[in-house]
Amino acid sequence: MEEVVNELVNSKTKDEQTDKHIAINGNDIAKYVIVMPEFNVSHLVVRRAVELANKIKAVTGMTIKWYRDYFFYEEPYEIVVGDCRRDGVEAVEDRDTYVIRSVGDKVFVNGGRNYSQVAALDALDEMLFGDGVHDTVGTFTAMSNGYKMTFCDDFDTFDEKTWSTLNYDQGSTYGRWYGMSTARSNRPENLRVEDSKLYLTATHDDKTFYGAWADTSKSMQFAKGFMEISCRLADGEGIWHDFWIFSNEKQRLEFDIAECESMGDTYSACIHEWLLDREPRVATTRNPVQVMRDRTHALETQDDWRDFRYHYEYDRAKSLNNEFHTIAAEWTDTDVYFFLDGKEVYHYEYAGTEYAFLYEKPHDFILSMLVGANQGQKPDDTDNKFLAIKRPNLEGDYWGNDRGSFIIEYLHLFQKDGQLIEFLK
Repeated sequence: MEEVVNELVNSKTKDEQTDKHIAINGNDIAKYVIVMPEFNVSHLVVRRAVELANKIKAVTGMTIKWYRDYFFYEEPYEIVVGDCRRDGVEAVEDRDTYVIRSVGDKVFVNGGRNYSQVAALDALDEMLFGDGVHDTVGTFTAMSNGYKMTFCDDFDTFDEKTWSTLNYDQGSTYGRWYGMSTARSNRPENLRVEDSKLYLTATHDDKTFYGAWADTSKSMQFAKGFMEISCRLADGEGIWHDFWIFSNEKQRLEFDIAECESMGDTYSACIHEWLLDREPRVATTRNPVQVMRDRTHALETQDDWRDFRYHYEYDRAKSLNNEFHTIAAEWTDTDVYFFLDGKEVYHYEYAGTEYAFLYEKPHDFILSMLVGANQGQKPDDTDNKFLAIKRPNLEGDYWGNDRGSFIIEYLHLFQKDGQLIEFLK
């Protein structure tokens, strides 16, 4: 998928002679570039922008350049998609609304959510190949790519019918680090909704670190589709944030769509294939693009990991703890793709593999945050691998404010006809 995007980075050239002329406000389309946000942009939006650029090339012969909105670089003729750092970008408060505006030699295309941004690009497509670009305000009705939204939480409230939680006094302690136990709590200081965002916040007392947990295991389960959150990480040492899917079956998958550790500058995407009735075996962990971290030491320390295979992509982005980002996965009939801010970071083709049957099973969503994590650091005590973490930040000015929060704007699931979703209550 990313190869298609990379095609647009090439310089504009007249590849083919055609009679079709496309203009924006009297300016030839060949002058324009497409600008996308550096952060917090959905791959659904990126994909639709790529499709539009490819259609322009097919009709006019022009290759339209595409780039991210690095603030120091700006061209005179731009199609600005989403909340880019450009003068003239119009914030769209209503989630289902999209806006197209022409301001001088720029066209601004924006929507209140990822799906309405796609609708805005659909409308721009019609204008470019129709009666010309004009200012408009529209409302999202349906996706143009066959996807339908089947699950959505924009966290205006915390719906206890949707989300199950863990409480620290219900045996949810995870382990011990530096003499402190770690637990998950559903108290307001650890799990709350504020300003239409979900906050999972780290706290501690004199004995225990507290994080939070919310899952859909009692309300819905699904298989396949495009799933995405917009989030900002905490920035303290020893914080472990996750957006994942799981099920209660012995033979199951675990998609760690976002497994983010430490200072809020580490992101990874991972698939575990679990077969708990098999004998342990060592996993291979190599990516054709990057060398992946090997975590087979887990086999030595957790008895219930009977068969462990995973596919891992690792990235560092120091802004993960001060900017919102979109983190997503697309689970198709044959493959799984992972995305960070619209960019494909990992791809695994499971069709035809020994464990392909696991990819037909229903799973549920989990949002979690834990204080204390085995983060691949060398342990202080080589005989105790569970001490292999960075020391959690105990400074008073860190705890009790949102520096210690995993903040989530929304969770969306889009699916195509025939893909499984079941609401349990």
